[in-house]
Amino acid sequence: MSRFVLPTLHSRNIFCEDDKCGCVFKVVHVVDEDILRRPREQLHFLTLCLGLMKKNIPYKKKSSGGLMNFFISLFFVFMTTHLNAQVVFNNVTHRGTGCPQGTLSTSMSPDGTSFSVLFDEFRVEVPQYDGINDNTETRRGGIIVNRNTPSIAYKACHLSFSANIPEGTMADSLEITLTARGATYFDQGIEGFFASILVGYEGLSRSRGRPTIVIQKHWRSVRSEVDDNWTAQPVAIVPLGSSCATSGARSIRFDLKNHINVEIPNNDLTKSGLISIDSADAAGLLKFKVRTRRCGSTSSPAGRRLAP
Repeated sequence: MSRFVLPTLHSRNIFCEDDKCGCVFKVVHVVDEDILRRPREQLHFLTLCLGLMKKNIPYKKKSSGGLMNFFISLFFVFMTTHLNAQVVFNNVTHRGTGCPQGTLSTSMSPDGTSFSVLFDEFRVEVPQYDGINDNTETRRGGIIVNRNTPSIAYKACHLSFSANIPEGTMADSLEITLTARGATYFDQGIEGFFASILVGYEGLSRSRGRPTIVIQKHWRSVRSEVDDNWTAQPVAIVPLGSSCATSGARSIRFDLKNHINVEIPNNDLTKSGLISIDSADAAGLLKFKVRTRRCGSTSSPAGRRLAP
């Protein structure tokens, strides 16, 4: 395990003389995982000393200037490490005929601050005769739809993942960006939907109220055919307002549902319809970013949803 050389943190290391204050240090070795477990008052002391140095307030020399400058550099390394601690995304699971095994991939951004999902295949068409769908998740007239109903094709992709929040921070909001392009082709009389919805989240923060709709599109070819090549890039910002992350509680589990369906309302199987969706960005169809802030700091602006 890597180690860092850091100053000891004791109040006696702060001194004032002639209305000017400074800091003196002793050197200790600290295991990196222990850094964030230091008491809050010690972190406060560290911040205070750093503030004094940034203002060029004189310090009491107990060693050579070169060694003291080395200590000052260590302070900046420590503060940068603490403040830029990253959210870790993991435990990704998915199910549904909209994203069969092997057709969904995930990636992290180069800076590790966001998480993207790429679908290799997300399409439905009617009539359908293979029974590969999630029709049983829907109802018509209060009755569950059979998978072998040729006039209805409903496919879903249920996506779940966890975000581990750095200790000493709070999850302020989740930003969801959908970058999609699609093709919708309907004969007259066909109807279809596409939606992506954050169903809920739990753990360090729990969802309250209604699910968050990222996108919801509806096509209905009542009087004419539909031939629509479209793009969409909505952004949904979901307020989280989590409690402060600790070593024993720092994870939030998110659940998202994506679904598309096409239906022939009058069961005329001579008609056909298709919806196909893929990403307009090579980085992925869906992108997630958890925004954090230090515990006790001022909250960011309230969440919002930006239209496509």
